[in-house]
Amino acid sequence: MTTKGTSYGRFLRALSSGNPTLALAAASELPQLDLADALALCLVLRRGDAARYSRAAVRWHARFCAEVRGLGVVESQLVLSALAALGGPDAGSAAHALVGLFESRDRGDLARVVGEACSSEATA
Repeated sequence: MTTKGTSYGRFLRALSSGNPTLALAAASELPQLDLADALALCLVLRRGDAARYSRAAVRWHARFCAEVRGLGVVESQLVLSALAALGGPDAGSAAHALVGLFESRDRGDLARVVGEACSSEATA
């Protein structure tokens, strides 16, 4: 079966659409999201509802803190602050900070998600 017919393929297409409702519905079909996919979903939610994004960002941050070994309070705070700033006028600086932190932690998957989400918004 191709990715067109899989639940994960539908999820990726829903993310690409930028539609929070479609992305959440597609995510609900999956047994689990990895950390990068969860971040991508979280970033799609920024476009819809600020309160929903805020709750999703806090949940994603908690998961990030649990999954990344050796994370200190300063890095943890930076990630949460940058996630909050992504919805405001300093979104570019926040994205840059996240990409740098993720790359320093060898989490290129997370850096790519932020980079792609922010570059697609800049061209839209």
